[in-house]
Amino acid sequence: MLVERAIPVVSLKDFESRKDEIKQQLVAAAEQVGFFVVTDHGLTPGDIEAHFSRAKRFFSLPDETKRIYANPNTVKCNVGYDALSQFRPSTGQIDQKETLNLQLCRKEGWPSEDDVPGFSKETKDFMYRCHEISLQILQLFEDALGLEKGTFDKAIVPEDPESLSSMRTLHYLPSDGTKKDYWRNGPHADLSLLTLLFQREGEAGLEICPGREALTEYGMGDAWTPVAAKLGPIICNIGDMLMYWSDDKYKSIFHRVVAYSGPQPSRYSCAYFNHASRSTLIKGLEQKYPPMTGEEIMLKRMTREFQGKKAE
Repeated sequence: MLVERAIPVVSLKDFESRKDEIKQQLVAAAEQVGFFVVTDHGLTPGDIEAHFSRAKRFFSLPDETKRIYANPNTVKCNVGYDALSQFRPSTGQIDQKETLNLQLCRKEGWPSEDDVPGFSKETKDFMYRCHEISLQILQLFEDALGLEKGTFDKAIVPEDPESLSSMRTLHYLPSDGTKKDYWRNGPHADLSLLTLLFQREGEAGLEICPGREALTEYGMGDAWTPVAAKLGPIICNIGDMLMYWSDDKYKSIFHRVVAYSGPQPSRYSCAYFNHASRSTLIKGLEQKYPPMTGEEIMLKRMTREFQGKKAE
């Protein structure tokens, strides 16, 4: 069942002079919905489309070339190329997508200059800009939660060898519309502190389902709200790590990518995940949950969500 819901829009324009106003809007969105749209963030539609152009060049490579960049151990270190292997307990099916997962602290997974000229340098620049936008938002959440200043800065240093932050570019495969229960991306909640999602105009399918009140609950109903696919605005959502850190004040909710009826073309999206580093201790001020490191939360979540993947 599809239900219309208002998704908050937060402008970062004049950030330094509007911090208090922006913080209030972000906190309201995090507490009431878990998803929000950010505008005036500094990345132009041209900047974003340039990344999608690079991604399409990679995904257009022969399968045998893309498999060179695959990582067999996606639970422990989720970098590299992956295709048609992510099983979702929520659907009992394999997501119909291929992905390229990259980290600024790791050399693995990055396409060579021969295979995709200019990819590494330009993509790293794009990732650093995503990191800067993320810090603006997370610093305001940090202040609102009463955490020590610099807590999130230290947790998401992208060059840190223990960093878990990554960027995942996704290519959802085209569909002829004849498959029953075809899932591009099954219902799930993100692991991250904060996710920045980029979409392309006209490539619809993202839907959200608010209602998860505690990290230990699935809270997934049947009332889903479509999120418009537009080039420019950034779709942001709270992940499990921040829900844990906030003692459930901020909501990490379920979302999915569906293929609507009839033939569906390819869909491209890009998600920048801000994960707490492996050794970062995640501990809410109210201590609703026992302290856990970023690595412990990651392994617990990945073991639950990604059946058949072995953590080594």
